[in-house]
Amino acid sequence: MSDIDLLQSDIDEDLRSSVRALLADRAPAHEVARVYDDPHFDLQAVDDGVFDELELAGLVIPEADGGDGAGLSAAGTVAGELGRAAAPSLFLSSAVIASRVVFRAAAAERRTGADGPAHKLLRRLAAEETTAVLAIDLTASKWTGSLHVSANPAGPTVADDPLEPGRTVELIGIVHGVADAHRSDLLIVPARTVGGALVIAVANASDAQIATFPSLDETRRLSEVKLAGIRGRVIAVGDGAQRALERALLDSLAVLACEQSGIVDAAFDLALDYVKERRQFGRTIGSFQAIKHRLAEAWIVGNQLRAAALSAVRSVDAADAGTLSRTDAAIAVRTASAYAKAHTSRIVEEVLQFHGGNGMTWEFPVHLLLKRAKLDEVAAGRADAQRDELGRLIDI
Repeated sequence: MSDIDLLQSDIDEDLRSSVRALLADRAPAHEVARVYDDPHFDLQAVDDGVFDELELAGLVIPEADGGDGAGLSAAGTVAGELGRAAAPSLFLSSAVIASRVVFRAAAAERRTGADGPAHKLLRRLAAEETTAVLAIDLTASKWTGSLHVSANPAGPTVADDPLEPGRTVELIGIVHGVADAHRSDLLIVPARTVGGALVIAVANASDAQIATFPSLDETRRLSEVKLAGIRGRVIAVGDGAQRALERALLDSLAVLACEQSGIVDAAFDLALDYVKERRQFGRTIGSFQAIKHRLAEAWIVGNQLRAAALSAVRSVDAADAGTLSRTDAAIAVRTASAYAKAHTSRIVEEVLQFHGGNGMTWEFPVHLLLKRAKLDEVAAGRADAQRDELGRLIDI
């Protein structure tokens, strides 16, 4: 396995500073908390800044397809800052998850020498005005489609007429627990037929029946998406579609680990500030040995998670560049994800305990971090699912 550089570059720091300044202005804790008070409140100012002003929609899309070609490492930097603020944004759902599925589907096209619908869609996603989400249960540890797909009812059956990229089909079914579907322009839908896996793009998400429902983290709202004869265009089929979904899942887990790292860093900063000021028995609570020990553990976890998450995104970039094997990259991603899912919520819960009764009030932002941490803990599979996959990769 090649050595992965874990030092931050000047470009990383500039990007981090830009996103952090934007979120400090557009997503202070009291504004984020309004998402919980008013179910119709939408902090659109965050995405206006992320997509329009900072132009981060095409961050992980190659330059040849209209994107920035910055790679997954840059996306991890942005996700870390979004995690620190627990800010509502389509960045993870659209600019990372959906974009990477389409990017992987386009790579399958490229192997056949074609420049088909996946490439065209990728160019649309690179533009700031188009967003997409993957129509998959947020908690699913494997991305496979189960929706019913039919060709034109007046034409041949799917079994008689194998589907190819570019073909228009009808989708019938319901997908539960889709993140951010109510705010997206497009739907990227995994499906399956007798011929194998499919990835289908639905051009207008509003054609589907999308019903949001309450969830623990209202900054990343979940929906039930009902597709009743909705038409979509096939962008990947068979092994290419399955490979696109599997690799995009790893990509997303790597960036999600970076978001979780940002959550832990923000929680530690909140804890440190609070224990320096809160006084009990005539002294600051940070002077008590037990608090020092727990803070030290939180600091260690934060540093280990930051290194593991950075190794994950840079390993994927290295695998894409051909300097690291896909297996080694997958090991790095599953390791980071398992660690993040096992420890992020636990550290934020510790920080809540440092705050005592104040931690349960809306006046302190630790509850925003805890809600995001809990959702991230189950997103794309819990820690045990990541450990199972890691064990399979290293034959234990």
